[in-house]
Amino acid sequence: NHSSNDAHSPTSTLNVAISDVEKAYGSPMSSSERGRGEAKSTSSVNQGETLSLTTAGLGFRNRSATRGGVGGSGENSNVTDSVVRPALLTSQRDTAVPLPREITMRNLKVRAGIEAFSSTVFVRFTLYHLLFPLSLPVVWAIDGVHMTRNLCFLPSLSDKDVNANFMQQLVNGCFVIALVGLWVIGSDSSPSVVFLVFPLTLYGIHKLMIGTKYAIMEDSTFEWLRANTIPRSTLAKIELSHWLRLKTVKERHKQLEYTATDLGIDSTSTYFYLRPVAYEKAIKHSKCPITKAVRAFYEEKGCSLEDLRMGKGSLSVLVRVPILPIANLVMSMTPPRPLSSELTVFALAIAQAGVPLLVAHFTGDWDALGHGGMAKGILILSSFLTCFFFMVAITFVDTARVDYQRRARVAEAVGRLIDIDNKDLSEASMFIDLAWSKNVGAWLNLRGLLLHVGSQYRARITIYSGFVMAGTMCLVLFVLVTAFVSNINMVRVSSVTLCLLSTGSFLAGSIWYGSATNDQYEWQARSLGRVIFKLREIRADMYDGCDGPNGKWCAKKRRYEERLKRADDVVTAAMQLLQHDLQVEPVRILGLRATKELYTSFATVLLGAAGTFFSNYYIRQTS
Repeated sequence: NHSSNDAHSPTSTLNVAISDVEKAYGSPMSSSERGRGEAKSTSSVNQGETLSLTTAGLGFRNRSATRGGVGGSGENSNVTDSVVRPALLTSQRDTAVPLPREITMRNLKVRAGIEAFSSTVFVRFTLYHLLFPLSLPVVWAIDGVHMTRNLCFLPSLSDKDVNANFMQQLVNGCFVIALVGLWVIGSDSSPSVVFLVFPLTLYGIHKLMIGTKYAIMEDSTFEWLRANTIPRSTLAKIELSHWLRLKTVKERHKQLEYTATDLGIDSTSTYFYLRPVAYEKAIKHSKCPITKAVRAFYEEKGCSLEDLRMGKGSLSVLVRVPILPIANLVMSMTPPRPLSSELTVFALAIAQAGVPLLVAHFTGDWDALGHGGMAKGILILSSFLTCFFFMVAITFVDTARVDYQRRARVAEAVGRLIDIDNKDLSEASMFIDLAWSKNVGAWLNLRGLLLHVGSQYRARITIYSGFVMAGTMCLVLFVLVTAFVSNINMVRVSSVTLCLLSTGSFLAGSIWYGSATNDQYEWQARSLGRVIFKLREIRADMYDGCDGPNGKWCAKKRRYEERLKRADDVVTAAMQLLQHDLQVEPVRILGLRATKELYTSFATVLLGAAGTFFSNYYIRQTS
């Protein structure tokens, strides 16, 4: 209990905080504002004991703590923010004073639900890259020399990465121009149309991806690229696969800070309130090298590590931990899986380019290879371009698979933090108790923060996968049309079948893990439903054995019930929010929601098309 003249009483603490505010803002608070603040502080003192959702019956603690602490047994037991001591990873004062806030236009941030896409920029930059190097003068005239250099359309005297990108684009562009030119000049003796369609289609898909990158770019970033020549090392930080290279705790911390700012989450004032046993096991005394590295990093940042406690018993206080260390820890425990082996992707690209040549050679189908020197030039250029851009397309789709897989694992890890029916809870490293209602909002922020890491790349990844999926569906349509209305040869069969199976396997993986990410919304909603059930179960059995309606123990139970009801309301609202997120933010590929049914349908269509094409050719040859 605190006396009225105690320096640490709630009223005294409030007056000190109000004085600090008056100094900061330069104007004293009115007496009515002071009165509202004191009334709210006094009402927050008598909130009852902290209840804890545990695996051993989820009972409430009532006799293990002294008065003045969380879980005290006296009439004046109180739970205030000053009792919940900041333990790990925070050095800020706890000044949770209710202050009036004036809403102004600068508080508004219009962004949610509105994805910017510039059709003009998309068409312009797609044509820039499709027609390079012929488009170089046009780029210089319209977007300026700085954008031309940032696109690596000009060589650099000092940056080797720029020169490498410039030479790559120049060689690919010249090869495409040469391929089309040779095909037009030597049309009578040209090889099969497959050797023209495949490289040009893959080349076009790649340039559509680049056009999409600039079409969804923020206006500030776009103007920044137009106004300055940016080093390639700096531009690499906004490229597609930057989030794959977050290897250290510091890099993950910077990315989490950026994402929190982008989502409007105040990472300096969002905390988890953990039970001491969970805090000690998960963070303070953990022997896990990853946990030690995360803890050491935030210690070096000057965060307080002192564990202050009041009262007796293991549940006499809650330990306050900021959101970023917990997010960093979860992110470190669920690193993204590596991309498929470069050797595997390269082998598939070589097969896609070389198998038709080998098939034509061993079957003696010389007409498919054409005649004369121009035909040989077409075959060489076609094989090179097919190999290069097939490898690029597969890599982009594989990046989507890895990102969806990472999101699914992160979502599962976040769900396990609140799953009270987890059978391995006794061995779990941490458990977030949602009976403390402040943890509900912090958990929702943690979930959104981790799922949105790399969101500036995810829109591009989704569109890239959509382009590849659209190309694959067009190939399926081509199979269905040509299989029955025209003669087909083994070169065309081998090219189409191999492409369907290769791209289909990577796309199927993306759909599968995208479906797993979407399923986590339902699993997390079920975990919240379990918490709601336990909270209501405790409330239903709370008055059993009560010592009369006016007894002191029943009065304490009524305060407990009120607190449980508040937690119940907040968790119910959180579950409803998850249901809305499932409708608004699911993983989609080509506009279709990723589900197990879509995976099954897609795999069946691809295998059926490949089998139909091959069996139709075999039947025609043997009949």
